[in-house]
Amino acid sequence: MHTTHTVRSSGRSAVSLLLSLCLFSSALTLAQTGPGQLVQGNSGTMFGATVTTWARLAPDGTVLSAGATLPMALIEHAPAMPEGMAPMAGPPAGYVPFAVDFPTAVKATTFLDHVDVGWIAGGHPPVYLVPHFDLHFFTVSAQAVQAIDCKDLSQASPAQLAPHYLPLVPPNAQPAEACRPFMGFHSLPMTDLAPGKKFDKTMLAVYYAGQLNAIEPMITRDTLMKKQSFSLPMPVLAMVGKATRFPTHFEAVFDPASDAYQLTFSAFVKKTR
Repeated sequence: MHTTHTVRSSGRSAVSLLLSLCLFSSALTLAQTGPGQLVQGNSGTMFGATVTTWARLAPDGTVLSAGATLPMALIEHAPAMPEGMAPMAGPPAGYVPFAVDFPTAVKATTFLDHVDVGWIAGGHPPVYLVPHFDLHFFTVSAQAVQAIDCKDLSQASPAQLAPHYLPLVPPNAQPAEACRPFMGFHSLPMTDLAPGKKFDKTMLAVYYAGQLNAIEPMITRDTLMKKQSFSLPMPVLAMVGKATRFPTHFEAVFDPASDAYQLTFSAFVKKTR
């Protein structure tokens, strides 16, 4: 939800390109178990490991599934919270997202444009106070994300919010307090705030300028270190703000062969607005 340590995707040197190709090749075993042609998106390096996006396409070019490869090396090498630093309610000064674009077919025909990978070493309020990864899957470009300055405080209509999700602005709070630069307003599942609920993984919806901007899996490092596959329920949305194809299923599949998770969106449905 709010990032305290992110790294910009680096340029593709010969070494990084080779590492990217090696990682993508090692992920083929899992990725090719599904139907359709496998196509590669972009890659970027974080904590010495390479994140790669990909998609599976039907013969007519329709996107069947799309996702990002998250290596265990990245998870294992994520740095600890510096001593004496408190959890933050928003991104630090100079925040730069680690953005990896999806393949062209995904960007052109589905809700997904790119993923921002964020590592939050100390967690953040209200209840996500343990080390975890924020994975913003944005529907707008990385350039548009950089322009989110929280000057537009307009709110999404109730029809745009998912059932059983909390309002974008908490009770007794002002909109300016709830908006996060480079992100927007976050809508949380109500169950996240249930008494005794322990955060391990969840799915948020992120809005800005009155529109759904991103869907955001948040997953603790401890959960990912188990090397076990899992799924998360997607927010059920009547409208997403534009005509597109929206994913209704998410799963994180651990692949021992590549020692990586495949963060996969599928079951796309047509949205007219």
